[in-house]
Formats: sequence, C-alpha cells, structure tokens
Amino acid sequence: MNQFTTQMFAAFWPPIEQKARAADIDAHTIAELHQELERILNADTTDAMKEAPSIYAKHFTVAELHDIIAFYRTPTGAKTMHEMPKVMANTAPRRWCRGCRRVR
Repeated sequence: MNQFTTQMFAAFWPPIEQKARAADIDAHTIAELHQELERILNADTTDAMKEAPSIYAKHFTVAELHDIIAFYRTPTGAKTMHEMPKVMANTAPRRWCRGCRRVR
C-alpha cells in the first residue's frame, strides 16, 4: 500500500472495527474484513493511479500541472499532502454510510 492509502485506511478502520466488535463479530472475521477492505482499497487506489494521468490531462494544462507541483513543494503543499489522507479518511465512512442507505 502507498502512504496515502495506508494513512487513509489507518484513519477509517478503527470505527469499523469498533462497530464490528460491538456487534459481537468474532476476531477472525474482523481480521478477514480488515484484510479484504485493505485489498479493495489498495486495488482501487492502483486503478485510480493508472487513470490519473489522462484525467489530469483533461482538466489541467502543462503549465497548471507545473504550478500544482510547485505548490506541493511549499510548506502548505507538503502539509496538504500529509494531512489529506486523514481528511479523506474522516469523510470516507460518512460517504460509505450514505451510500449504504441508498442501496437499501
């Protein structure tokens, strides 16, 4: 797993695990769930990264991409890169829960 995926998973897994334990799901099943969610997140991230260059090319010029790179080299950009997985992880369970309600 890359750093982004690892940080995001580490942030959103604890509430899932807590709810599973509260529902009396056994440790083996929780471990399997952890492994499967990690695998899915890793696969999704890998797929997204394969698609990223063409997606960025549709939305940004070369000059804008250089500006984005320059931003990420600033202290604020570096902090953004460090904190964004945590931000995404904090919003992911909420998005997933809303999606689950829609499926029902």
